[in-house]
Amino acid sequence: DKFLVSDASDSGNLKYVENQYLGGGTLVQTAKVFYESTQSTDNVTLVNAFTDDYDHYVMFCALTPSTNAVQLNMRFKNNAGTQVSGSNYDYASRYFNSDGGLGSSTWSGQDKIVLTESLSNNPTDSPFVGTLWFNINRNHSSTGNMGAFNCHGQYHVVEINNNRRNRAYYHASFYRDSLTNFKAKDIKLYLSSGNFEQANVRMYGVKDSNS
Repeated sequence: DKFLVSDASDSGNLKYVENQYLGGGTLVQTAKVFYESTQSTDNVTLVNAFTDDYDHYVMFCALTPSTNAVQLNMRFKNNAGTQVSGSNYDYASRYFNSDGGLGSSTWSGQDKIVLTESLSNNPTDSPFVGTLWFNINRNHSSTGNMGAFNCHGQYHVVEINNNRRNRAYYHASFYRDSLTNFKAKDIKLYLSSGNFEQANVRMYGVKDSNS
């Protein structure tokens, strides 16, 4: 429980710092998923991604589908283990293509969040690489309402193996509901068809001064 700073000639005069006063990292890993081609799966679920310890989270992810030109979706599961698919997801994405084109993808009242509508399945492309930030309001109410679930992020996509167009996304989304006694717990990423050939995803809680 102590970190030794120096060893004085007098064995009873050791200099140390107690563990409680040592600094530490800001990010604390809460969940991770790693799949290789021999472990393909139809979804990537980060179990216990959200805890009672943090309000803010960051996800780093790299994903490759086994099927070309598939859609990448996101939902979350509550603390009862139920996948939440009610029509309360809203999302808005602005994207810029490497060929000069640009556009938007915006929907409200959906049963999922669509991160991108088309992914290449070429593993040399690193088809989806991105960072997503999440906010969970742990103090929404004394009854534990699911309440506010917010996400924003930036990610890079390679679309459709045959044209290999790069697309950069700027994304924001949220879920709103009045369900009581449920909290956001797991994050699920899944495809419109086929499996993930590779997946490397990490979720971290962001410590604050009271964590």
